[in-house]
Amino acid sequence: MRALLLAAFLLPSTAAAGASDGTPALWTERQPPLEVAQIEGLRKLGFRLENDGVVMDLELEALDAAGLEQALRLLDAGESRLRLERLRHLLTAEPQDAPLSAVARERALLLATPEMAARLQDPRTTAGQLRAFAAMDLERVSAAFDGAASARGAPAVVAPAGPGPSRPHFPYLTPEEQRAGENLRAAALARLSAVERGRLVVSRLNGPDGRPQLPPILVEDGGGSPARYDYIRRALVLDREIAITALLRDTLPVDRAARRRELARPNALAAALAADPDAAARITAEHDALIAHELTHAWQDRRDPLFRQMVRGTLPPALVLEYEEEAFVEKNLYIHDLLKTSPGSYVEPAELEDYQSMLRGYPVWRDELYERYQSVETARAADLNEIRALQQRRVDEAANAPAGTPAQVRARARRMERLQTGSDSLNRVQEAHARRLEALHAAEIPSALSDLNVVLARHYLARSASETNRIQRAVMLGRARSLAQSAGDAALLASIEAALSRIGP
Repeated sequence: MRALLLAAFLLPSTAAAGASDGTPALWTERQPPLEVAQIEGLRKLGFRLENDGVVMDLELEALDAAGLEQALRLLDAGESRLRLERLRHLLTAEPQDAPLSAVARERALLLATPEMAARLQDPRTTAGQLRAFAAMDLERVSAAFDGAASARGAPAVVAPAGPGPSRPHFPYLTPEEQRAGENLRAAALARLSAVERGRLVVSRLNGPDGRPQLPPILVEDGGGSPARYDYIRRALVLDREIAITALLRDTLPVDRAARRRELARPNALAAALAADPDAAARITAEHDALIAHELTHAWQDRRDPLFRQMVRGTLPPALVLEYEEEAFVEKNLYIHDLLKTSPGSYVEPAELEDYQSMLRGYPVWRDELYERYQSVETARAADLNEIRALQQRRVDEAANAPAGTPAQVRARARRMERLQTGSDSLNRVQEAHARRLEALHAAEIPSALSDLNVVLARHYLARSASETNRIQRAVMLGRARSLAQSAGDAALLASIEAALSRIGP
């Protein structure tokens, strides 16, 4: 069991072991359904979930019932630990001898574990008392991680013995997955490279030879998320549904149910994508802005050590709000350049609205972005300042740990050394990130804003040409006219008026 606990923190490095004949070890039995939050949490710990719900560890062995139960306990302990740390930090800022205000109590309830939530229901309890309870619970929960951090690292892997087919390197499980991933990487590279901002996003991921080196791309059940960057496997993960939709594009409606059942078989979707590069091109064309967003997370992972330090336990495993802000900025600047390059490109209405909101009112847009993440990722979403405060508390507690025996002295020194590594990384990242955002605010965002109205006017004009509904076409042209008038572009306005005249009264 201890090996399982540690495996959840290990960073994969090379090929994982398979069966004696060289084939992947997949699953031995079906496992009970998991909640979406459990699925996402297990993935963040480094486990892999197949489309039929089977959970595999980093050695690609299916977890039995006891192993899955242990993994879920570890998952619950990790979330409770971070919730209690953040709750204690919140309570520290409140008057210690008085009950919480209604606003503070509401914020505290969002972070509270079930035990703390019960205590918060008593309006007479002071902030100091609540903080003491949180510290007591935190000490108990943190014990689940004692000793684990020192053993975290890359697992030793032994190649399968005897003859057999070669095994693709982790994170791919089968040759079909690897070929599908290569098709998707090639399609993503081609799509993004056609746009100036996309070329910048890709170039940041160049390898030592100066050539593009996009992360592996996997297709899995996304739990409602169309795409995400998995910093455990250092891979971009696309949702199965968007891949299936692309593959069913040319399938007759009467045959789609049967085709879906066929694609649900193990490895069938990967095999279909491996054999159909055109489907990969359709996927990346329809989700290019989202891919630009997730590749920005891959860039963050390569340039900064925060994700790696979080996995190793030297930093609190939070969702960094500034990283999300940066990824959204890159996604929206990509949309801006896409529409400048190809005005008729389709952009999801929600993405188009986010792009406009960011350029027209960045401070309000940023605040709303943070609030959205904090409401969805209640336990994990934190900014760098809060992460720094949580980290400093961990350092202080390590410094005050018992040191009555030589073993305790050595243990405290090791823990202090590990935490100092995390603190140093966080300090460097925070300073560098502030400079990067300042550069965006000083030049690139104002530049995009200056021609926003013209870009949008041309977009609506181009999209109207392919709109068959007369009323919808008139609506698009009306938007284009208003934007062209605001921009003062007489030539563009004339083109829009001509298009309106062709619609007729």
